[in-house]
Amino acid sequence: MRRIINISLPQPIKNFSSEELWFFELDKKNIVISVEKMSNGKNVQGEDWHGDCVSPMAVDLQFNGGLGIEFPTLTLDDLGKLYDLLDLLWIDGVEYISPTFVSCSISSLRTSLEVLNIVRKEKFSKRCKLLGAHLEGPFISPNVCGAHDLNA
Repeated sequence: MRRIINISLPQPIKNFSSEELWFFELDKKNIVISVEKMSNGKNVQGEDWHGDCVSPMAVDLQFNGGLGIEFPTLTLDDLGKLYDLLDLLWIDGVEYISPTFVSCSISSLRTSLEVLNIVRKEKFSKRCKLLGAHLEGPFISPNVCGAHDLNA
């Protein structure tokens, strides 16, 4: 049996406590067989993660789209397809994404971000969630825009 100690688990921001640490017990195949709080009074020894976070599902910090969806061109008409994409990502084991925006007009960016904000406000327990938005190129600096089009 193997133990991993001092682990943080993902939680909603409103419930997050950096003081709350956990430990996992794993079997010989490295399958988690128990999860307990470190503060349960036991003197637990094991591989120390020093408060690092573990997530049972994937997080994609630069997600460009799928199912015909491109984030810079999102409109309210795309909500159904966006929900389908988020459902598919959940089934594939992705818990969070950060939608990526490449070169686009400010009006397209605003519209797309408004659509994403609608999705972020909805509460679904078994659907991939949005972390925010990943802006690239000229959104960061017009002087370091790489291959992005400054005139988009």
